[in-house]
This record gives sequence, structure tokens and C-alpha cells, in this order.
Amino acid sequence: MLAEPTRALLRRAIIWVMSGVAVLLVLSLAWQWLPRQRSVNTGGGVGEQVSPADQTAQSARAGPATPAPEASEPAAAAAQPPAPNSTVKLLLVGDMMFDRDIRLAAERHPDGYDFILAPVRQLLTDHDLVIGNLEGPVTTFKSRSAGSAVGSTDNFLFTFSTKVPALLARHQMRLVNLGNNHIGNFGPEGIAQTGRLLDLAQVEYFGCIGQPRFDAQRCLRQVEVGGLRLLFVNHNQFAEYDRQRVLEELRRRVAGQLASQTETAPTAQPDRPPDLTIVYAHWGSEYVTKAGPTVQDLARAYVDAGADLVVGSHPHVVQQSDQYQGVPIYYSLGNFVFDQYFDENVRRGLALTVEVDPVTTQFTLREHQLELRPNGQTVLTDSNTAAN
Repeated sequence: MLAEPTRALLRRAIIWVMSGVAVLLVLSLAWQWLPRQRSVNTGGGVGEQVSPADQTAQSARAGPATPAPEASEPAAAAAQPPAPNSTVKLLLVGDMMFDRDIRLAAERHPDGYDFILAPVRQLLTDHDLVIGNLEGPVTTFKSRSAGSAVGSTDNFLFTFSTKVPALLARHQMRLVNLGNNHIGNFGPEGIAQTGRLLDLAQVEYFGCIGQPRFDAQRCLRQVEVGGLRLLFVNHNQFAEYDRQRVLEELRRRVAGQLASQTETAPTAQPDRPPDLTIVYAHWGSEYVTKAGPTVQDLARAYVDAGADLVVGSHPHVVQQSDQYQGVPIYYSLGNFVFDQYFDENVRRGLALTVEVDPVTTQFTLREHQLELRPNGQTVLTDSNTAAN
């Protein structure tokens, strides 16, 4: 049996051993925990812990958070600028009418107006900018054409839902032509509402709509895409305005001169020519598949004034294309969104890709064949046709 002094020493030894084991256990646990903590603290220095205040400051330096979109409308995807030295892709489409049976089809479907463009969504969003003819005003007025008798007066009076501008923006349609024969269907107030609603959706617009005096701000619109300066010019057969002045203004812009001082809302214009000039016309005769001599002469006049490409709308059918002095002319792109199905020609449309080299400003064209279905949708039928 151990003496009392020996037992005391043994007890103290056991206590020291157990204390040492406990310390080692704590150190081991701490060592396993610290790397995980260091991996979380990426906002500060090595091994630093970022306080909530520091995290808030870092978030502020990174820029404001994107606000959540309203539940009623999906957020529009931000247009991504082309990568440096990559080509800029534009898409030109024809007549777009969102009233009458198109409105009814959208209102019946759970996806709303997105249903109308669903089959061509990929085509549209693959481009940096889509341009088309908005065949009527966007207003808060009640539709008169939806459900109206075919051939009646109301059947040809269009107003589009206030949801349409956001639809356009979601599908890269950020520039529309308003110079057509239906933009005034609901009078000056309809035109004013259209401008305000497009502005809210950040959709730009242009077009000669018969102002009492020449207004280059409406007839000609310059935008910048991927560093390229693009000038769009409207010819509207159905409005009263000084067409010769538009041609003169086009020549001035192409020559790199300042904008005319007769503009009602003058803005600073570039002192060098645009990189690409496109005429978007509303002209010709409906349902005629070949443009006549008058329209052909007009197209050539715009080429003589400096246009690099001429496209047309209004006939509701695809018309012939040709070249004048090496400049491509598409007299009519036909329908893009419309509720006309009575003939094969009105059910067909043409979309045109314009792919521009930002260094040389040379461009290539590619045609996309479209079909308009009785359910209101537009469908891509052939997307692999290079233009001659």
C-alpha cells in the first residue's frame, strides 16, 4: 500500500496529464475551426474578420443593388455591350401590330405578350439591337379594334397595351419606327402617350409623323451600339412633311456636318459621319409583292444622299430586294407581328441580320424567314440564308 506522500504525488501527476490532454483537445478544435473562418473573411485582409459595417461599405463601393422588378412585369435583361473588336449585330424586322386578335391572344395566355414572341425570343436576344415598325400608338385608351367586325372602321384603329414597351425592351427591341399610317389613330394625345411610355421602358424611337414643321429629331435618329454610330432615317409616305429637307439633312449628317438648326429640340450632333446609315421607310401598296417604280426611285434617292442600307415596311408582304450602286435595298420586310392570315404572302415575313465590323464598318447581311401563326405567334422557319 502506497504511503500518503506517494499517493499525493500520483494524484497531482494525473491532474497534470488530464489538463494537458484538455489543452491539446482545445487547440486541435481551434485549429480545425480557424481555416473555415479565414475562408469566410474574403472581404478583409488575410485572417481579418469583416464587420457588418465594413461589409456595408464594401457593398456601397461596389454600386447600388439592382431593385427587384415589379411582380406584374418581368425585369428586362440588360443589354450586354459587345466584347472589344467583336461584331455588332442588328436585326431589322417589319410591321408590328399588338392590337385586335394579337391583343386577345396575349390576354388569354398565362404568359401574356411574351407568348407572342416566344418562338423567336432567341433570335431577337442574340442581337445587340432590334429595330422594327411599331404600327400604332401605345396608350391607356380602351381598344376599339379588339373584337370588332372585320372591315369596320374600328377594325383599323389601333392602340397597344401599356405592357408592350416593356415587352419590346425584354426582346432587345430598343429602337422603333413610328413614322407610319397608324401612329395617329388616337390623335395627338395618343402620340404623346406613346412617347412617354416608350421613354419609361427605355425604348428609343424615330419617324416622320407629319409635324407642322420639319423636325430632324423625329425623322432622323442616331444611336450608339458597341462604339458604332448608327444613323436611322425614316421615310413616311403617309405624313405631310418636307421630304426634301430630310434628304438634305441626311446629306449633312453623312458629310459629318452639324445638325440643322431648324430642329425643334436640337441636340449636340457628332462632327464626324455616322459609321452606318440605315433608311427605314413606310411606303408602297399593300399586298403587292413587287415594289413599283415610284418606290424604287425613292430608295435610290436615299442611296444617293448617303444611305448604306434601305429597308421598307407597310405592304404586309415580303417584296423583292436589289442593289443600287452597291447598296442593298429591301423594299418590304412584310409582317413581323400581325393578325393577317388570309393569304400565304401575308403570313410570311423576313428579318434581316446586319452584322457590322466595328473596325472597318463593313457589314454582312443574313435573311431569316418567318411565319405568322393563327394563334398570334411568329415562328422562325429558316435562319440560315445568307443574303446575295
